[in-house]
Amino acid sequence: MVAAADGGIQERYGHTHQASGVYELTVNLGFDPGTGKRRRHTVIFRGNEAAARKRLLEMELGRPQPTVVPAATDDSALSVGDWLYRWLRQYVRRDRAVTTQERYTNIVDRYLVHGIGAIPLARLTPSHIDDLELRLVGQGLSPKTVNLIHTVLSGALRHAFRLELIQRNPESAVIPPAFTKHQIMPPEIQGVRRRLSVARSGGHPLYPLLHLITYTGLLRGEALALRWDNAALKGRYIHIVESAVKTHR
Repeated sequence: MVAAADGGIQERYGHTHQASGVYELTVNLGFDPGTGKRRRHTVIFRGNEAAARKRLLEMELGRPQPTVVPAATDDSALSVGDWLYRWLRQYVRRDRAVTTQERYTNIVDRYLVHGIGAIPLARLTPSHIDDLELRLVGQGLSPKTVNLIHTVLSGALRHAFRLELIQRNPESAVIPPAFTKHQIMPPEIQGVRRRLSVARSGGHPLYPLLHLITYTGLLRGEALALRWDNAALKGRYIHIVESAVKTHR
């Protein structure tokens, strides 16, 4: 059992490599606003694994939230968290689709502010970013997800550099973890026809939608957003003018 770099549980072993019933419980307390150094709280717990995990959960629920310096009026005093939220509020919400806004906000809230939000923006270094990404990989995030986090941070820092809030962009010196892009293999046409036949014979309410998507190549959101005004059945054509998306708003 291995403790996560950002906190977690690790069982200690005796000289005979036998389980000792002693666990090291570690909770991440975020970064010190002044130094940018990571802070942790560690407790030695004796008992079984179930009890140790329960105690760790209690520690997690009771810990103070990572500190983000309140929004500063002086740009030179901005923390990374200050800037990320300002970037989301003023630029991402203006230029990006709702689904992109939600995805970026989740990444900022869940990973970036928690990891490096308290560090002064002007003092953010490539080492801070590299350490964060290594920790996230160590916690089990896929390289693809860490690359997305890197992309979001990159966009925010490039914008800060263009506004001259930072003298250099520390992200440009960091190489995110590599990942393999998998080619999407389309299903066999016979299998698709067989499923359509089953949906039709069973009177499935989504059969017309599935048939339309199959034989036109429409995206799901495009098909769901279709209105009668956009379909000319006699002329056998449809106009794609909008797409439906699911959001949390």
